[in-house]
Amino acid sequence: MTIVDEALINLARQRLLGRAEALRAVTLGPTVERNFLLRELRQGEADAGVTTWLSGDIWPYPKAQPTLYVIRLADAAIAGQLVNGLPARAARDFAAPKENKGTEGSATLYVGSSEDVKKRLREHLWQAHPLTYALHLGRWCVETEETLSVSLQPILNGGDREVRQELEDTVWRQLTPRLGKPGGR
Repeated sequence: MTIVDEALINLARQRLLGRAEALRAVTLGPTVERNFLLRELRQGEADAGVTTWLSGDIWPYPKAQPTLYVIRLADAAIAGQLVNGLPARAARDFAAPKENKGTEGSATLYVGSSEDVKKRLREHLWQAHPLTYALHLGRWCVETEETLSVSLQPILNGGDREVRQELEDTVWRQLTPRLGKPGGR
């Protein structure tokens, strides 16, 4: 039995062409960015800080706005120091993203997307339920004056889940974050 035949290749080709057309139709909003001190994250100030930041004119979008986000540090050395402080899996009482090999030159900590970005950022920058895969930075990051930057870009239309995942994965491959993985859950 042939697993892949010409008909299957044509089907895959049509699917990819459809995805390319869907990406062409995407409209993105302006990027917004905010810096947090690692000390602020450790002290729990990011929880309220996210809500305050993403209100009013800065973030005039509905709660369920699909959004791409990037969490990064000033440079690769600082990112490396932070990731080295993540407790080993056996020693932590929370779920965290996997550390990626070969990312030593990257200042990017994490790339993601969400339909509820305020909630998701609070999970990453402060803490979430222990079984939620998130950065949980408030649980373990060092209290320093180093700056962590969060960038958000809303997907205004054409952002169904497949398209959003394609955009996220492309950003992920471009920025090579130190934590997390490409692809959906």
